[in-house]
Amino acid sequence: MQELVVEITDELREQLRDLASRGDKGESHLIVEALEAFLAEQAWQIAEIEQGLVEAEEGLFVDQEEAEALLKKFIL
Repeated sequence: MQELVVEITDELREQLRDLASRGDKGESHLIVEALEAFLAEQAWQIAEIEQGLVEAEEGLFVDQEEAEALLKKFIL
């Protein structure tokens, strides 16, 4: 493992201390978990965007009728 120094706000530090004191995980462990989750989410979003761009370049679009049907299904 490597050490990394970051600056955080006092409020964020207090929240981290509070969470660590209420559970069985230390501050470093909580920070690593949070960073892993954030990076995984970002990687997923980037992959989805890139896939969407590939599909758009290939002309794979949903037509207006299908889009409206999907919106009605999930919104209404």
